[in-house]
Amino acid sequence: MKIKDVEKSVGITSANIRFYEKEGLIAPRRNNDNNYREYTKEDVERLQQIKFLRVLGVSVQDLRLLFQGEYELDEIIQKRQEEMEKEAEHLHELQEVCNTILRTGVDLDHLNFSILDEKSAGIRDRLEQVLYEDAAEVEITKEEYYRYIWKWLAAALLLDTVLCYLFSGVMEKILLMGSAEVHLGPSMIYLARDFWIVPVLLLLAVFTALSTIWTAKMWALYMNFILAALELPLFVFTLKWIVDKDLSGIRFKSAGLFAAAALFVVIFGLCLDRFEKMDRNCGYGALGALVYSGGIGLLYYFNVKDWVYWSVLLLAFLMYISVTTVMGSRDRISYTKFAGIVTAINTVNFVAVMIAAYGNTKSWRRDGKVFR
Repeated sequence: MKIKDVEKSVGITSANIRFYEKEGLIAPRRNNDNNYREYTKEDVERLQQIKFLRVLGVSVQDLRLLFQGEYELDEIIQKRQEEMEKEAEHLHELQEVCNTILRTGVDLDHLNFSILDEKSAGIRDRLEQVLYEDAAEVEITKEEYYRYIWKWLAAALLLDTVLCYLFSGVMEKILLMGSAEVHLGPSMIYLARDFWIVPVLLLLAVFTALSTIWTAKMWALYMNFILAALELPLFVFTLKWIVDKDLSGIRFKSAGLFAAAALFVVIFGLCLDRFEKMDRNCGYGALGALVYSGGIGLLYYFNVKDWVYWSVLLLAFLMYISVTTVMGSRDRISYTKFAGIVTAINTVNFVAVMIAAYGNTKSWRRDGKVFR
């Protein structure tokens, strides 16, 4: 059964069907000849179940747990019933506020927040939700969405360029901090000097990724993005130190790496604007990264002794950026600034990418107060 037939049979759109597939609620098989999805009777029945339970307000995350056998149906319904009781309490509070306004005849000039009970959990939750929706969930076009991502990425990479050029000496001192000798059996290893920064950077990356999942506030996401971007120069310096402990000329080499990456981001962003099919296939971005890195690699060849290292690093970095951005966006149903900044964070934070690839980021946000 093709997706159009399923649309008619179940009464939902193809976008909904693909979304439920992406969330792991259905798993249609692919035709080996044309790679098209083929839906079975069981898939249609599952979609009918999803449709019914979503009308009741059961979250996508709970549906996943139900279909995985971690919950029984009665447990899910009981949980939803408790949620609706809380929602009813909150709605009752808001209804009382409306009655107060109508009863007292408050006009627009005297309307202020003192009328509301700010200590009420329902009022606080409602305020947080509407402020978030007003700021982040205004839909934008796909073109605006991609421009938003690439502008943030380009700005971050230019910031990294400046940091590498101006503060390379500081970062070198950070890497060389501590040279305590650690005895391991008969040998003596300078662990603090060589590797102490690695767990620190990993912890920072984990913190940024998890705080991105746990927050719905746009300002917090912007801060997370800046923090993730600031970590990149230290990662580059640390990797070079681990590879050959040669930091000579790294100020210009690292600044050149990020400047070249920023230019690639701008060029690829303009191409996404112009050629629609580029945002559906990661291969275009990977090919662009390969060609562009080859050109920059020639410049490295004539000007840098360790040109192979920097060429390979640039290629890997650009492929990572282009592929993760397209993969994080190509199946999106709606486009918002919130989704754009989350995708940008995932692009510059490898831990966030792994979490998103695992498939939980969307469901953690989709249900409750936070939406993707």
